[in-house]
Amino acid sequence: MAESVTLTGDFFTRNMEFPRPVRAAVILGLLGTPLSAWAVDFERDVLPIFEAHCVECHGMDKQRGGVGLATFHHSQQPTDSGEPLLIAGAPKESVLVHMIEEGAEKRMPLNRPPLSSAEIETIKSWISEGAVRPDDGWRPPKHWAYEKPIRPSVPKRKSNHWGRNEIDAFVLAKQKELGFTPNPEAEPAQLLRRLYLDLIGLPPTVEEVDAFLTDYSDESYEPVVDELLSRPQFGERWAQHWLDLARFADSEGYQRDEYRWVWPYRDWVIKALNDDMPFDQFTIEQLAGDLLPEPTESQLIATGFHRNTPLNLEAGTDPESDRYLQIVERVNTTGTVWLGTTLSCAQCHNHKYDPISTNEYYELYAFYNGTANESRQTGSGMGMSNMVYIGADYDMQSAKTIRPMRNERQQRLDAAKMELTSMVEPEIGKLRDNEEEWKKLAGNVRKSMAKDPMERKASDLKLIVTNVFKKNREASKLLKTVTDIEEEIEPYVNPSARVMQDTEMRETFVAKRGDFLAKGTKVSAATPDVLHEFPDDSPRNRLGLANWLVSPENPLTPRVTANRLWAQIFGVGLVTTLDDFGTMSEEPTHPELLDWLALAFVEEDAWSMKRFIRRMVLSSTYRQSNEVKPDALAKDSNNQFYWRHPGHRLPAETIRDNALAISGRLSPRMGGPSVKPMQPDGVWRNSAGAGPNYYVPSVGQDLYRRGIYTLIKRQAPFPAFLNFDAPDRGACVVQRTRSNTPLQALTLMNDPSFVSMTNAFAKRIAAHEAETDRQRIHWAFRNTLARYPTFEELDILEELFEQGKAAKKNEDHAGWFDVASTLFNLHETISRP
Repeated sequence: MAESVTLTGDFFTRNMEFPRPVRAAVILGLLGTPLSAWAVDFERDVLPIFEAHCVECHGMDKQRGGVGLATFHHSQQPTDSGEPLLIAGAPKESVLVHMIEEGAEKRMPLNRPPLSSAEIETIKSWISEGAVRPDDGWRPPKHWAYEKPIRPSVPKRKSNHWGRNEIDAFVLAKQKELGFTPNPEAEPAQLLRRLYLDLIGLPPTVEEVDAFLTDYSDESYEPVVDELLSRPQFGERWAQHWLDLARFADSEGYQRDEYRWVWPYRDWVIKALNDDMPFDQFTIEQLAGDLLPEPTESQLIATGFHRNTPLNLEAGTDPESDRYLQIVERVNTTGTVWLGTTLSCAQCHNHKYDPISTNEYYELYAFYNGTANESRQTGSGMGMSNMVYIGADYDMQSAKTIRPMRNERQQRLDAAKMELTSMVEPEIGKLRDNEEEWKKLAGNVRKSMAKDPMERKASDLKLIVTNVFKKNREASKLLKTVTDIEEEIEPYVNPSARVMQDTEMRETFVAKRGDFLAKGTKVSAATPDVLHEFPDDSPRNRLGLANWLVSPENPLTPRVTANRLWAQIFGVGLVTTLDDFGTMSEEPTHPELLDWLALAFVEEDAWSMKRFIRRMVLSSTYRQSNEVKPDALAKDSNNQFYWRHPGHRLPAETIRDNALAISGRLSPRMGGPSVKPMQPDGVWRNSAGAGPNYYVPSVGQDLYRRGIYTLIKRQAPFPAFLNFDAPDRGACVVQRTRSNTPLQALTLMNDPSFVSMTNAFAKRIAAHEAETDRQRIHWAFRNTLARYPTFEELDILEELFEQGKAAKKNEDHAGWFDVASTLFNLHETISRP
């Protein structure tokens, strides 16, 4: 039955038979007195209107347009456009009134009868009188991730029980609670291979395995961990994940996709990780190294983190529009990497699930709103559509000292190239005149030949000599001279680095619905209210933001970072949604362990990533075997409670690095410009873009360098990596997908790089000193997987060798090639045990 009211001589009381929605109209009709003459009571006069017409779309469950009217708390929040819903004493300026008045663009309630004149007047009068509404006390419950962690007590365990450190105590307590028991320790050889792949991304040699097995004990394990953490390859292995977060790539992105000179940032990350730079400093230098007092070259290069943002140089691009999109991308990436929060949801409207408004999104945007444009239009009139790069670059100091050395080598290179060109040019002329022979040549070879001789690069000469003049010894000799000098020059580049640089802080406005042209409320740099306060004495710029992110008061950064590092070792995070710690995230499987790790990371480890990783790999949880127990699997198919070690597929780059090391071809060279290993023809097809559209592999050692140095062209990523789930680095990626497809097997068998490595491994097996072929197979197996093969495995590989050998008329290499290819293609080879 409808709730009713009684009209008395002085005012309303609740006994008169009138429905609440028409109460105001009844009063006006009976008394003939304007409502404005009476004091408006929210609960009596306004709330019934909201309940009858508004809360279905603007209630507790949903707040369309960022408008909520069900509670005091909701009504105090800004709308999606960043404007306050109600301005006390000013109905004409209040968004709520604009929405319900006649003539509104989208008059509310949408697609329903409008509010009556009396109802509109009631709301206006209420706002005029101060929009007083009792605080009903309702507030959204604070999500666990926004509460500062409190160090939990470490569960007690028997002195002789399983486990070596605090991690094991938490894991074991949860296992006992749920009826699980941990696996025994992995076999030593497999444990060593796991450790090598996790810490340096490379497999141990047979000699290193033998040394470990000879003296294996708890006492001998720890020094191996420390030695691996100190190797320079540690930085190469762990930088790989950070570069996914930093969306590092060697090209601009979009269709134009020109090269960009950014490798100094990649080398900075590797060095910082090898130096064990504390994560708080690691953060500050990347977000605001240029704003530190008297910044060093290293600190300037570090700011390349936010210069990895894709840049649109397509003809017709509006530089201001692209600048807005770049800053949006920087805000979103900052939220993902340090806060584990999907800030992007708030770009166009108040976050639907987390307590972050559009206003707060653009307050974060304001921290980055001092950066200069990175592109501009050129020409005049109709030609204004041409785009050029004008971003801030820093000329590295090393360029000044190495330039004379480079010039000397460049002169020798030019002389060798000229001599080689003089030798091949007459023959090229003959080929051009013979149309039939000319058409037989590959397209990229013809393209190199068609170039002006003075514009041909060493890569062009290599294509010409190796495809057309390979029987000409003198030409081959000169080509080697050219490639050798090129390798000499490689370390003597004149490098520059993309860096962040503020010009002047612009005014920041909320972009209504994400449209940067539709300016909403003006805002200033600030951080979300749900998190810790921004210090009054901190600068409102990127440096202040960076310090706020790594403040001891921040509940998110330590948890998010600890969880990501855990996932790198154990394959999955304690919170499985690595990029989302908000209300829609998965609950942590071990909340006490997560908080303990977060606080230990900051307080005990002093933000040291190496110490944090060391603690994980020393634990018994890490050292378990990966054996699958049917009863445990039935209860916990995803191994959320770590009753076994979760072996998983290696990352794409590590799969290639592993094969390079096994084949004996891995180059130890570190740093420098990105390189181009062999890849299938035609991947870089002709396009309308301005970037290079043909692929010429690197030469010498650069063909066999670690995957982290492989050039990443966003529109045509290295296919062998793409097939194994590597991202194109067009955006921040927190966790790669792991797939298992036939294309991956085809890559291992047919990709030019892997065929080359298989050939090299086959030759290495054949050259291994042993009395019998079976002994060579035994060595090859251990060189690949560290462990000893079973008799059955040896029999299969020996039979495979004989079959391959017989198929090629007793050619040993064919047999060894089949053995090498089989070992490279094993699931165990491309997985960590």
